[in-house]
Amino acid sequence: MSAPGEFELQGVVHLVRPTGLRAQNLEELRKRIADAPERSLFFHTRQCQLRDPVGEELAPDDLSGWVGGVVQDRETAERLSFAIQSPSASAEELRAAALEVLDRLPEATRISRDAPADGAFVFLTAESVTLPTGVIVYSSGELVDELAARVHDDAGGERHGFGEPARRPRRHRGRLARGRAA
Repeated sequence: MSAPGEFELQGVVHLVRPTGLRAQNLEELRKRIADAPERSLFFHTRQCQLRDPVGEELAPDDLSGWVGGVVQDRETAERLSFAIQSPSASAEELRAAALEVLDRLPEATRISRDAPADGAFVFLTAESVTLPTGVIVYSSGELVDELAARVHDDAGGERHGFGEPARRPRRHRGRLARGRAA
């Protein structure tokens, strides 16, 4: 725990695991969205926006990405994406918005719009675990210096964060927690 005036930098890892829910067509997707845990909805609709982007565009949510890319129903994917990206205050409001889009399609249409045999949507969830870095800073200037020294993009776009060696020499201005007198 940091003393007053101290701020310990922490990392985070996300332990991702399947929930056991799968969808092969839009009808199954509708049913699974209705039953999915809130953490799974967050993972597929909000947390994907926090992941490192592959391209320059903000990644779409996983649900509409699957509908458009795997099921090949671009119209429904666009409607689903719009409903999901609209501001909502809770997981239940988000769930209701997604279900409303899918409920507009007749059940027979939802069943007929399916994925290839090996293209099922697998619902996942993530548990976030914070990791101490041992780096403590005492001012906003030290914070900026530490972050700049530890996270940067090299020519290949690879990110180097805490726990990985920096690619360039740097001056250490923050005090290590393990080196600080008790």
